[in-house]
Amino acid sequence: MLEAGPPYDMTYLKDRNRGMILLLLDKVEAARDPKYIPLLEAWAQVDYKKVRERIREVIRRLRPEARAPGS
Repeated sequence: MLEAGPPYDMTYLKDRNRGMILLLLDKVEAARDPKYIPLLEAWAQVDYKKVRERIREVIRRLRPEARAPGS
């Protein structure tokens, strides 16, 4: 999906099981790879408020300036 480039259609994730979605976001956060930020930003535009809040939190943690040196 990343290789295809924007725009990203993330609507297929809307209305999925919230527990599964939050687990997916935990895994993306644990990967600590900022390459996922464009996908997360596109996803945040189409999902519900609680999921958007978690997506924003993950984006903040993935941004290079948010990570501590040496981490």
